[in-house]
Order: sequence, then structure tokens, then C-alpha cells
Amino acid sequence: MRIKLLISIILFFCSSWHNVVSANNALASENLLTIFDQLQQEKVEEVIISLPIDSLILNKNTTKSFKGTFTYWDQNGKEYNKIVKVKTRGKSRRIHCEFPPLRLSFSKEDLQYHGLKPKHRSLKLVTHCNFLESANDNILKEYLAYKIYNEITENSLQVQLLKIKYIDSDTNKELVYYGFLLEDIDALAERIGGSELNTYGRMLSDFEPNNTDKFTLFQFMIGNDDWYVPQRRNLRYIHLENQQDLLIPYDFDMTGLVAVEYARPNVSLGLRSITQRLFMGDFVNSSRRNKTIKYFQSKRKDIIQLVNDCKLLSESEQRYVKDYLLSFYEIIGDPFLRARAFPTGKRQPKMTALDGTMKIM
Repeated sequence: MRIKLLISIILFFCSSWHNVVSANNALASENLLTIFDQLQQEKVEEVIISLPIDSLILNKNTTKSFKGTFTYWDQNGKEYNKIVKVKTRGKSRRIHCEFPPLRLSFSKEDLQYHGLKPKHRSLKLVTHCNFLESANDNILKEYLAYKIYNEITENSLQVQLLKIKYIDSDTNKELVYYGFLLEDIDALAERIGGSELNTYGRMLSDFEPNNTDKFTLFQFMIGNDDWYVPQRRNLRYIHLENQQDLLIPYDFDMTGLVAVEYARPNVSLGLRSITQRLFMGDFVNSSRRNKTIKYFQSKRKDIIQLVNDCKLLSESEQRYVKDYLLSFYEIIGDPFLRARAFPTGKRQPKMTALDGTMKIM
């Protein structure tokens, strides 16, 4: 009897100890950095990606993945070599781009070995589309679009700009272009205390009003009509407990701000130029409209400074981006123009001129 009691006590303490250890390990794992976090924390600016480039491009319309290495250095000069699986991604860019956007999947075991969180290990890499002189400028302009939305709200995808040396592992041929990594959507959801909703069919009015007001005015700001809430086109839904859900935008190549070579206006909306703007949101009253506009006006100096600080952008494109943003601020700064561009109630918004400006008629 005593022996059975002693065994029961021992088993109880062993089980309790196991639960404590498991809980501590889980907590420790949650406190680790993701690979994206580390790249940001170490301010990594240059990387080398080695992979069979020619084979990748030949298979850009397939789901085939290729083994590669991802090399970077921390601020102390320590070199890291990560094994990655690389495959192409995207829809329109696969069609239009000679060099398609990529998805990099890091090894779970390798991340754990280096003391990094094994979650959120699959990252989107936005790459140069072609080999024209404008390739880097287009990347930098889209990167700026993400940084502008970061300035507007923390409920946005973080990005890490990189100068990338691509080495073809079969031929040793080298390419050097800029690109940027996107924060994993689940990592963003976790960061703001929510989770991604993998459903469709939601409407703009289903989401938190402050979020949708900023979301839609930002899309007008950068001249983006390439989004649609019910189909989750170029956006994601994030669910927050005891709060209304959020919209998270991404993919800004088809905007007036970036204006890539293959971009075409949405003729179904009556647009005739990629730089033309049309508000696709819904300010239910003038109070909400004016509150959102006032907030954007408070961000004007910081947003223009983002453009000024982007020294990698060519002077002509830097001037173009700044002028395009300033034309937005001209519209929201004029009571008559903003009433035409962002009417309340059932009135339809007026589209801008072909260059994104709006004149007093």
C-alpha cells in the first residue's frame, strides 16, 4: 500500500515538473526572434542568395521549389548561412516579369539551432521584375508605399529593404538588384494580438471604421484601385478578440505611385490612366472624413521625409513620387476638392484628372 502511494506521489511530481518545463520552453520559444525580426534588428542591408536561377526562371509558372542558401551578416560582421527552399509566387507578376517574385522558406531545424523562433519562417521576397534601368526604382517606390502605410498605422506589414546579390549555383553568374522582404501575415497578426481570417465574402462595413477609413484614404493617396474586399484581393483580414476585424493591404505595384511598366488602369471603373485616382471607400459622414483627413495631414511632413531620405531612388523618380503625394495633399487640403473626391452619403466620388490631380471646375 505504501509502495503504491509512493509511486503515485513520484508520478504526480514528475508530471507536474514536465508540465512546468513544457510551459517554460513554450514561453522561451515565444520570446525568441523570428528570422525576419533578426534581419530587422541587425539592420541587415545586403544579402547573397545562391540558387539555380536559370532553372527557377524556366519553371516560374510551376510550383517547383529549389534549394538555395541565404547569406547575411550581423552588425558585428558575423556571417550566417541559412538553407532555404525557393519557389516563385504571385499572379500578374509571374506573367509580366522576367524575374518573378519569390518565396523563401527557411529550415525549421536550422532556425532552432541558431536560437531563432521556428515559426513565421516562410517569407515573401519582392524582387526586381525585369532587367531594365527602372527595375530598382520600381522596387524602391513600392518599398516606400509600404513604409508610408507603416507611418500611418502599426497595423501594417513591416518590410526589410535588401541589396541582393543573386548567384546562380549552376553557372556562377551574378545579378545584383534591390528587393525587400515582407513580414509574414501571421507574424503581423500575432504582433497586434490577433489571427488571420482565411474566409472570403466580407464587406468593407464589416471592419473597424478607423481602420477602413485609413485603409481607403491610403489607397486613394497612392492611386490604388487594385483591391477588392470580398475576394481579399491584395488584402488580408485580421481578427481581434472583442474588437472589430482589420484590413491589411499589400501589393502596390499596380498603383499610380509605383506605376510599373505593365500596370494598366481599371477601365471597369472608368479610369483611363494608372495615375488617375478614385476613392473606393465610404466615409459615412463628414465627421469621420474630416477626422481621417486631419490625421493624414498630421503625417504629411514625416511621409515626405520618407521620400527625401530614400537616396537610392533616382532623382527623377524621387521627384515624381513627391509630386504625386503632394497632389494628394492638395486635394485633401481644399474643402471643395475633398468634397468632390470623398463625398458622404449616397453621392458618388469624382475621379481625378489623368495625372492624379484635381482642379476646381
